[in-house]
Amino acid sequence: MRGSLAALARYGGQVILFQSSMCSLGPGIADTPIDEAKMYDTDKERHLFDPRNELWRELGDEFAEAGIGVSMLAGTGATGYIGFASLGML
Repeated sequence: MRGSLAALARYGGQVILFQSSMCSLGPGIADTPIDEAKMYDTDKERHLFDPRNELWRELGDEFAEAGIGVSMLAGTGATGYIGFASLGML
């Protein structure tokens, strides 16, 4: 994503992101999934919608400032988990 931001920063544009699992290496690495079932109907439920890594929020701000849109196509495959609260910041 940083590479596409660098390439399109002067012109703006659109990026299509294909995601099949959470980041497990490098910047933006995701924590292990939390047990969401234990958080439902409690005061902690609102934290399900917070990004797990602030890098995604910062990256989303940089994309918006550069006039770059991001479309995401995500499928979980065998992993069964993608943190949309984090990726949704883009």
